[in-house]
Amino acid sequence: MLYLNQTLDELEELRLAHTLSYIKYGEVQDFPAKEGSRRAGGVPAERPQVRVRPIWFQLPRIPTGPGRICWLKGRGDRHYAPTLASDILIPDNFLFSAPPDSMSVPESFAAVANLSWTNLMAEVYGRRGGGDGVLHTYIRELSQIPLVDPTLFTRTQAEDLVALFSSVASRPALSTDEELRQPDRQALDSWAMKYMFGDNAEAAGRTVERALRDLVMERTQRTVSGREQQQKAVRRTGFDPAPLAARVLMDCGVHPKLDDFLPEYLGPLMEVQVPAHTDAPAKLGDSLIDQSHVLVGGEALITHLDEGHAAAVVAVLTASPKFTGVMQVPLDESAAREIVNQWSRRWHQWKRETEQAIKEVLPKATQAQRRVMVARELEERVGLLPRTLLVE
Repeated sequence: MLYLNQTLDELEELRLAHTLSYIKYGEVQDFPAKEGSRRAGGVPAERPQVRVRPIWFQLPRIPTGPGRICWLKGRGDRHYAPTLASDILIPDNFLFSAPPDSMSVPESFAAVANLSWTNLMAEVYGRRGGGDGVLHTYIRELSQIPLVDPTLFTRTQAEDLVALFSSVASRPALSTDEELRQPDRQALDSWAMKYMFGDNAEAAGRTVERALRDLVMERTQRTVSGREQQQKAVRRTGFDPAPLAARVLMDCGVHPKLDDFLPEYLGPLMEVQVPAHTDAPAKLGDSLIDQSHVLVGGEALITHLDEGHAAAVVAVLTASPKFTGVMQVPLDESAAREIVNQWSRRWHQWKRETEQAIKEVLPKATQAQRRVMVARELEERVGLLPRTLLVE
């Protein structure tokens, strides 16, 4: 792509012979469009969208300095706003923003654009497709998003935020559910929540995380409809469990998680570090040797907790088997037990309702294998381990 801001006279003064020759070529060379093509044909300099410019080949000058970000027009299960290096240009199928001139640390603008708060606001104000699961954020939607104002940061605040963002920005963007479990993401969002909500930061952070995760999951479940589903129907040679799994999930909702019950608890919390582990069922140890230990796949994962807090870890890993990082539970063990009991009742109710819904859409005895296939598809969609649901 050739990007110019100079006039012809300026280009001649610079003696850019090849550039001048290329411009002359665009003034006379005809490029006929094929019949039925949506591409404009004709001489480039004479096309209607070009002739309205004061200088036909010249584009408006745009900022090319540091701190710029690129907004995605279409979002799937990942939210992120890439940072743009200085002097890098992007085509018009992307949107970009430059930080205000008054900012002492321009990179803090990119950090704000990548907060989970900003991503949640994109979900709230974005435009949803008619069934393809894509969230559209064009200029109209982006202009409505309430952002944290980075021009109000002190230099120290801006530098602290950029330091936290640097770790997030240096790795690939993950799906929303995985992203929210990363320690560097949690640290970045925690800073923002404290900046915005002060003493209520923890509760606000949990609410933002839960709402963002649920909205993205609810939206991406719709990807089984629309054009994709039509294409699947054309090439389908066997049973496809995806549409039935999506239907069951829409009817029964997403499975409950322990965090859903924490907002009602007002007492002090403690943090538990959940290390990396294999994708296997979690349970409490029940022998004299491993009593109250958290076991994953039969191996001890955490051994230093009392039984109530260990049960809370098992509940979290049952609903989110891939969870690693810091989780919060009530400091009081009896309170932790009560929250686990609340979650457990709702968990078993969700399982019963989900399994009943699968049997209602596939009621015949000859459809037993298909019921299992729907259950496996549903487990994969919500991030549960295989064989958590319906075993026949």
